[in-house]
Amino acid sequence: MDEHYYQAPEWFIANHHRYDAFPENGPKVFLGEYASQDNTWFHALAEASYMVGMQNAAHAVKMACYAPLFCHLHYENWRPDMIWLDNCTAVPSPSYHVQKLFMNHHGDVVLAQEISEKGPSVMMSRYPDSLPGDIVLEANESQVAFENIVIAEEDTEKQHTCRETVLSPERSREKITSVDSRNYTIRLHARELSGKKASPSVSDSRMRKTVCSGDLADGPMRIL
Repeated sequence: MDEHYYQAPEWFIANHHRYDAFPENGPKVFLGEYASQDNTWFHALAEASYMVGMQNAAHAVKMACYAPLFCHLHYENWRPDMIWLDNCTAVPSPSYHVQKLFMNHHGDVVLAQEISEKGPSVMMSRYPDSLPGDIVLEANESQVAFENIVIAEEDTEKQHTCRETVLSPERSREKITSVDSRNYTIRLHARELSGKKASPSVSDSRMRKTVCSGDLADGPMRIL
């Protein structure tokens, strides 16, 4: 099974156990491309956490490739990249050092461990249910106004009322808030101001896919 994904660092942390439940006698995973969506140390640490998860699920994950590899400093059309360069020098990113660390230091001993008391900083669950996630609005090739945005968290009973946001081809993506719960309701009104056929969407940084999306060809969109 060949997988490809570029995600926010929160997604990599939340999906640390992604491959744990894959059967040992099932299809094997070749992670052909993966990276967190920037080159900061935080993004590299999120990748490192995910790589530990892949090591622990070695029965399922057989190969993994960080990508892309190179980017010229004066011709950037994608981020992240492992190595940045110009005509005179090359600069490795934090993600490069994480990959090098895992390459040069292979674990060969599994230490026994036991947790006798659950403290406030110990995560006992394999699948965290309260990791914060960013709620992001997107609009491609059009100018779209998002209005009356209200997000209600069902688990924590928090309510977020977000300001009106206008996106355009020059600024097509914007974080509006963060939520602690995985169960929430989003209400908003989206309308196209100008441009091509608009397909606005709302995404959660902990997930690989959008929470909801719509087509404004026939008028304003209401998400309830």
